[in-house]
Amino acid sequence: MVLISLPAFREIGVDNDSLSYSEIFKSTNNYSIGQIISGNYESNIERGFMLLNKLVDVFGGDFNSVLFIVALLTGLLNYTIIYKICRFPFTALLIYLSFFLFVQRLYADTIWAKLFNCLLGYLFLYQEEILCICF
Repeated sequence: MVLISLPAFREIGVDNDSLSYSEIFKSTNNYSIGQIISGNYESNIERGFMLLNKLVDVFGGDFNSVLFIVALLTGLLNYTIIYKICRFPFTALLIYLSFFLFVQRLYADTIWAKLFNCLLGYLFLYQEEILCICF
């Protein structure tokens, strides 16, 4: 829960990309929900992320609320998959958390998403025994 709540309480601009995401949040004031769903906006931002920002704004939340929601969704997804798939979930969770502070200094959201996709790809290849054939 601590790792999930960290993004909601940190200062904007501490990391590398929160200022850019904050500008995206502010830009949603210029568009309606219909424009965002149809993709009728100027920026090259994913519709789902724009829609999340707009919905949080409509319901009175701020940018830290967006950070909390994203951290909650990714955290729950990561921790659930770790506990369901890994034979040694505590060890996998320890490895995941030990790199958290290191990766947080980098582009945390992007790096974690890529690492997580690599992990899922590895697990798929391992379970389908494709890795056993290749190596």
